Amino acid sequence: MLKNLQFSAEKIAVALSIFQPVQQFLLFRVLSRTDGQVNNTFKRDIIPDNDPERLAALGRYHLLDTPAERVFDNMTDLAAATFQAPVALISLVGAETVFFKATTGVGKVRCADRGESLCALAILSPEPLVYENTLEDPVVADSVPVKQGVRFYAGAPLSTPDGYLIGTLCVAGFEPRSFSPQDRLVLEALARVVMEQMDLRLGVIRETELQKELLEKKDEFISVASHELKTPITSLTASIQLLDRLRNNPDPKLLDRLVTQANKSLAKLNRLVADLLNTSRIASGHLELRKTVFKPAELARDCCNHVRSEGKFEIMVEGDQNVEVFADEQKIDQVLVNFVNNAAKYAPDSLQILIRISRETGFVRIAVTDKGPGISPDHLPHIFERYYRSAQHNNSGLGLGLYICAEIIRRHGGDIGAISKPGEGSTFWFTLPLAP
Repeated sequence: MLKNLQFSAEKIAVALSIFQPVQQFLLFRVLSRTDGQVNNTFKRDIIPDNDPERLAALGRYHLLDTPAERVFDNMTDLAAATFQAPVALISLVGAETVFFKATTGVGKVRCADRGESLCALAILSPEPLVYENTLEDPVVADSVPVKQGVRFYAGAPLSTPDGYLIGTLCVAGFEPRSFSPQDRLVLEALARVVMEQMDLRLGVIRETELQKELLEKKDEFISVASHELKTPITSLTASIQLLDRLRNNPDPKLLDRLVTQANKSLAKLNRLVADLLNTSRIASGHLELRKTVFKPAELARDCCNHVRSEGKFEIMVEGDQNVEVFADEQKIDQVLVNFVNNAAKYAPDSLQILIRISRETGFVRIAVTDKGPGISPDHLPHIFERYYRSAQHNNSGLGLGLYICAEIIRRHGGDIGAISKPGEGSTFWFTLPLAP
């Protein structure tokens, strides 16, 4: 087991008095470096080949330059007591400096120059780095920490789940000492516990950020929904009020225009409410599917009469006219109408909208293509997310239409996606299982 090294109160006092100038020197070195260079005092390269990726992994943990935390302070206290060492550190090796997340035995020192910290060497290998007598190793014998009195060092790297060595749990002292294989195993085990705590902390941070993001999206959605619902209600109210005034002296042309406007407002209001209800059913798992066997080509020819009736767009149906699917025809009509509506809305100059149906292994692929302005690559990965409203297009909506479409298709066991290049148009597609 561990070597029982006994330290008298006098020895510890002497050791700490030796280390005091080290604290001041290291702190001064960090504060005095402003040139962005690492002053390497060791006789070997201290920058691993994967340092950019390693630093990115370190950055994910949001630990650099953060206040002390009891859980990590307890770990350095435990390491110091376990190995009877006057100094214990949890270090994080940054680009130019080494930040001490937790310390025992070094007072208020929180960082050191990377080129003057033995921890910078300890992250070069997944195995613990041990110097039982620093004066006997030519790599470190002339380095700053050794010149300042450090004679013993043992550091186990902190390895992330994807294998990046971001720092160490280390112990140090001012007299040479032995460090047994069993000691190394215990230090490695303590380092794993430290890493587990860091991963737990990261999980809490991510969950907090996710909850905050969802809350912000929800607040934004409520604001947008209030505005979107108010617009057709206001228009519908105005139309009804004017109709009421014309009741005793009707004007046929004005009546026809007001009734048309009222119907449009009512249809929009109905769509908004339907989207809200569908989203609620999806969230609660109550989106029912009434599956039957039907031909997508027939559905495509019969759908979207409201777009055809405007006389502006030509909707063409190509591909396999006889292939059949087993799905909820009404729900698939809803998806297809959404795709065609978006083509007419976001590509108003693309006067031809193509619906193409093709048979694939076990599935039918249905695609809606326009020749409009296309979708920015920045927006494309997010268009099926709930509440997502692209700033690329200044159009109304709740940001629920494509999300609902995606959920409908996924509930059928199919896939959904979009292909688009700016200036070349867009293709929105989905697949459904073939009829048995």
